[in-house]
Amino acid sequence: MLRSAAVLTDVDALPSAIALRKKVSIEGSQEPLARAEQIKGQNAEKMALNNLSSAAVYRGIFPGADLEYTVLPGRIKENIVQLVPQSELHLSF
Repeated sequence: MLRSAAVLTDVDALPSAIALRKKVSIEGSQEPLARAEQIKGQNAEKMALNNLSSAAVYRGIFPGADLEYTVLPGRIKENIVQLVPQSELHLSF
């Protein structure tokens, strides 16, 4: 029977619980906990949505131009897409 004095109070205590379930001694050694934290960091990197983006195009919003919004992590990019030559496009804001 495996006994532990650790009290699990939140998710951050999970690596110690995993180490205990695998019957790894954590007394006097931080190696299993360090490895569990390393795995936790690797999992967080794999689950990050760094390249996630979304776009919306409003066609004909201006005469001779479309309006495009692209949502990226941490910012929004706005583009005015010209459909006619520059000499024919007159926009004022």
